[in-house]
Amino acid sequence: MQRRHDLDFVRVAVFPLLILYHASLIYGTRDFLIKSPAAESLFDVFYVLTHPWRMMLLFFVSGASATLALQNGTIDRFTMARMKQLLLPLIVGMLILIPPQIYVRLNDLDGLNIGMMEVFRHYLTLSPLPLPDGRMMPLFGTEHLWYLIYLWCYTVILALAVARHGRHVTCMAEFLGRQLSGPRLFILPVLFLLVVRVTLRPFFPPTLNLATDWYSHALYFPTFLAGALLARHEGFWKEIVRYRSAALILAMTCGAMLLVRNFTVPSEDRGFVDLAYSNVVIAMFRWYAIAAVLGYAKRYCTRAHPAVSYFNKAVLTLYVLHQTVMVLLAHWLNEMHLLGPHAFLPLAILTLMICGLIYEAMRKTRLVLRPPLPAAA
Repeated sequence: MQRRHDLDFVRVAVFPLLILYHASLIYGTRDFLIKSPAAESLFDVFYVLTHPWRMMLLFFVSGASATLALQNGTIDRFTMARMKQLLLPLIVGMLILIPPQIYVRLNDLDGLNIGMMEVFRHYLTLSPLPLPDGRMMPLFGTEHLWYLIYLWCYTVILALAVARHGRHVTCMAEFLGRQLSGPRLFILPVLFLLVVRVTLRPFFPPTLNLATDWYSHALYFPTFLAGALLARHEGFWKEIVRYRSAALILAMTCGAMLLVRNFTVPSEDRGFVDLAYSNVVIAMFRWYAIAAVLGYAKRYCTRAHPAVSYFNKAVLTLYVLHQTVMVLLAHWLNEMHLLGPHAFLPLAILTLMICGLIYEAMRKTRLVLRPPLPAAA
């Protein structure tokens, strides 16, 4: 089977969106590790237009790529390869990259005066940090590396399912592919997403903690499985390509509706009707955006491109690095009173450049983190 260049492209294309998304958290009204003194709701545009579907798209692509990678060897070989590709960067990132983010949060957001080495000491020894008011603050966290933890667990479950129930997995793939055709391609996924949002989110809001994040698991694990099951279903991909324009129009409409709501309805005035409205629109926006991206990528990304090939190898390293680099840059700019609105794009560009330079240095010394679940058949 040929390499899926469309999946490579999607994986690479999502990363700049991630950079803009995290930059918008610094400048927007949502909570983050560090906030610009000039934070305003205008920057929430990036959050509103990418947050509902970006991570779901990544999990779908990761699931599809896992199925394609499983064709190249045994289950044991696949699992061991994923262990190196996911757990190694997770461990390194947890030990080296998370403490600086905690340092920035404590000094900039919480207003404490604590040194970097002290943060590392408390973090690595798992000892809580004493606060001026007498409380003890645990410093352990995963921050943006939660994705690697979730992806590793989902990958192990998929590998076990294929190893023990491969025949049933194949039957499930055929059944799901047949269901997602024609109008049902637009209806069934939206209904699923709506039910999950209405029934779970009010009681289990997202925590990004593997043990307690039931709502996120209910979104991401089925999405990962759907990608795994549908990766080789030709009928599904034909339908995705066929309806890509309709999906794009619907996604753009839903995105516009969410923007209007975000900027015209104050949070204190959002009652039951507004909640029901937003739940429906978000469920639609999620799937239609994913379907549009997959459809256009499948239709037009049919050949290898040197830039995509390069960044496909770099993207895991860039992902692991980016948030720490951005947060430290923002902290430095804030110390110099330069974290105003004019620094939004320079912050995003500098983050990309520094991550790229670090990647190149690692590549030269053969310390590169290989992309998880490469889209090779």
